[in-house]
Formats: sequence, C-alpha cells, structure tokens
Amino acid sequence: MTDIALPGSIEPAQERGPKLDHATNPLQLILFFGALAAAVLFVAHMAANGSGLQWSTVRNIALAWALTLPAAMSFSGVLYLIFSRLF
Repeated sequence: MTDIALPGSIEPAQERGPKLDHATNPLQLILFFGALAAAVLFVAHMAANGSGLQWSTVRNIALAWALTLPAAMSFSGVLYLIFSRLF
C-alpha cells in the first residue's frame, strides 16, 4: 500500500498518537544519570558528615515507592481493562 491518495480512492489510515520507537534521546539519558549520580553523591556526603541524614526517612521513602508504584500500576491496569471493554 502506498501513501499516495489517488482521486476517488480511500486515503490510508492515519496513525493515532505518537510514534513509539526504541530510540531514546541521548540528552535525556545524560540528564537522568547525571541527576541520579548527584543524588547518590549528596546522600553519601551527608552520611559521611553525619549532618542530618536520618535513615528512617530514607527507609520510609523507599518503602513508599515500593508500595505505591505496584498499587498504581495495578489500578491503572484495571481501569484500562474496564475502559477497553466498554469502548
């Protein structure tokens, strides 16, 4: 099938939504890993100095991520299934 529409013919279907490919912008990767490295170095510096890093706070944040991410993924999956069957 070609992308040329001839007179009196049906035009090809338009793709809906953004085109998803596996290419990632290198700048996004640099920014992500740079921010991650900065956060790790900051926490390591605070731990070395003993300047107010409370491990209970770090544990609570990690636990919140570990519990809320799977719950949010499950909730959105259930909503997707419900709406995909309705529409």
